[in-house]
Amino acid sequence: MTIIFLQIIIVCENRIATYWYLKKQTNKLWTGTKKCKLCSSSIIFVIIITATGKAFLVPGLTKVAHRLFPRHVTTLFSSMKLKELQDMDKALDSEPWVLGFQTVLQERFGISGCEVKIASFVNCDLMKNMPVVNRDALYIYNALCKVIYKYGHTYVPMWKLKHNKCYEPPFTPRVYRVTTWKDSIAYLEEMHVVKTYHDDCGNVRSVYLPRIRGYEQTIVRSICKLMKKSPWVSMTEIDEKVGDLITLDIMKVVIVTGPEYLNILGKSTFTHVVPYPLPLLPPHLHC
Repeated sequence: MTIIFLQIIIVCENRIATYWYLKKQTNKLWTGTKKCKLCSSSIIFVIIITATGKAFLVPGLTKVAHRLFPRHVTTLFSSMKLKELQDMDKALDSEPWVLGFQTVLQERFGISGCEVKIASFVNCDLMKNMPVVNRDALYIYNALCKVIYKYGHTYVPMWKLKHNKCYEPPFTPRVYRVTTWKDSIAYLEEMHVVKTYHDDCGNVRSVYLPRIRGYEQTIVRSICKLMKKSPWVSMTEIDEKVGDLITLDIMKVVIVTGPEYLNILGKSTFTHVVPYPLPLLPPHLHC
């Protein structure tokens, strides 16, 4: 399949075969015999349905897809509808920066997990013709994602997001300096890519990704729901040696949600998982 796509790219770049050429030849076949009509139907099927056929219909996207979406090209052309690929081809020509935002890819084209990275934009020479605001927005979004995924933050303060190291290698392929902070962040908010918290003076205090915040809220709701439930109790028999300390026939294991420790109490008859912290136990009851 990789060889096929390379062949398609070469054909598209040399402008040897295009959709209109294929359509013209298909129309000629319709005027022939029944056998020719069957052949033309097969050609139409190949053009519209198969990944190879769809790639011919979006030559601009096909030419750079292997660099913009490495390791995802075959999946994109196989799984996406022709209309979605054509919309992406138009976006690549008029507003290529939107392909770098996961939220936009999900909403417009129904794909996820393959947003275009800064290095890919640079490799395809798409950065230099972008408006400064949109280019800055890409770099801000890139820095925000890198900080969140590296340090596990949900929110990133503006002072940290503005740090020069977020716009230098290894965060970016080369040194870059954002100049339109206010307009670029406003654009990211308008596109629903990020959300912000403001101070009393209306200045942006911190920035976060809505989907990451959504994951966090889901976890909190799940924990709260679990905390409201009755304790889970079950009979557990233990007849093996615990560590190097003691062997018990029946033990009581209490898992707490406060400090992360496991209390093992001897000579009890059941396992009791409680949804609230317990006070510290005497030393002789801990293993």
